[in-house]
Amino acid sequence: MNYSSLIKKIDDFIRKYYLNKVLRGSIWLVFIFLISYLVLIIAEYYGYFSPGLKTILFYLFLATQLFLMYLLVVKPLLHYFRLGEIISYEKASEIIGKHFPNIQDKLTNTLQLNKAIADYPHQKELILAAIDRKASQMQPVPFVSAIKISENKRYLPYAAIPICIIVVLAFIAPAILTDGTTRIINHNKTYEKQAPFKFQVQNKKLQTVQGEDFLLELKLSGDKIPQEIYLEDGKNRFKLKKQDI
Repeated sequence: MNYSSLIKKIDDFIRKYYLNKVLRGSIWLVFIFLISYLVLIIAEYYGYFSPGLKTILFYLFLATQLFLMYLLVVKPLLHYFRLGEIISYEKASEIIGKHFPNIQDKLTNTLQLNKAIADYPHQKELILAAIDRKASQMQPVPFVSAIKISENKRYLPYAAIPICIIVVLAFIAPAILTDGTTRIINHNKTYEKQAPFKFQVQNKKLQTVQGEDFLLELKLSGDKIPQEIYLEDGKNRFKLKKQDI
């Protein structure tokens, strides 16, 4: 029967409709996840948040991503397998009609006629004949072509933006990725802000005879160098001398 074939074509359209939503939602999910991740770790890298604030941000990030995953991917995927409430044939016909205006009225009218059988049982044969005629006229029209999966390519650059940022950071400032991520994952741990300079001991040996003088040589490197450096040994405090090189 032509009507059964017509309904199958609408069902195929509905499945492709939700498959398209899954693919598009996946792209947006990747974009939102990576952008949120970058904002979070960069903020933590420079901000050194307290454990309480990091914990809130960590679980807020997780909750948001899980909700978006359900909304953008899981939910349309369930609908793809016809689980849960999906769009009606009437709604599907409206979408199909926008792409094929020449059959919009026929498709809607055919669905309405099928419903009219229950209201006018004495005219069932006449209605079925009209349905069969209209359905046969729409048989050549490929409903699934109203959904173009390839159009999702235009959204790929959005997902590529944060990926490029991550690649650039991996080369020019890998510490932002590694340290920021580590501190967010260990959100209940306190991290002290690192000094903008490092000490490098130049002495090959750190041993001397008791009572004799010992020359400790240090080399400093970093963005900022302190003007004065002291060495504390118990109660004794010694000021180190700066030597220009």
